[in-house]
Amino acid sequence: YTPDAVWTVDGGFEAGTIEDDSIDPGTGLERSDFDRKAVSLSVGYKDEERGINARMRGEARFEDSDDDSRDRNTYLFATGLSWK
Repeated sequence: YTPDAVWTVDGGFEAGTIEDDSIDPGTGLERSDFDRKAVSLSVGYKDEERGINARMRGEARFEDSDDDSRDRNTYLFATGLSWK
């Protein structure tokens, strides 16, 4: 989405299942499958005339396994800034 000439806004959603048939060498058991859901949002600013380029992005991932052995919540944040 571009509300005007210098700003952009972007969002995303991902969902899926990771099927893992590998064996955990520590337990000798098959690793559990898990579901992953992720949302992201980014905002960008680019002003060619002033030579400014900036971006912020955040993401949250939620992983859930049936036996809770692979449950994990991950939060990511990244920024960037440049000017000429």
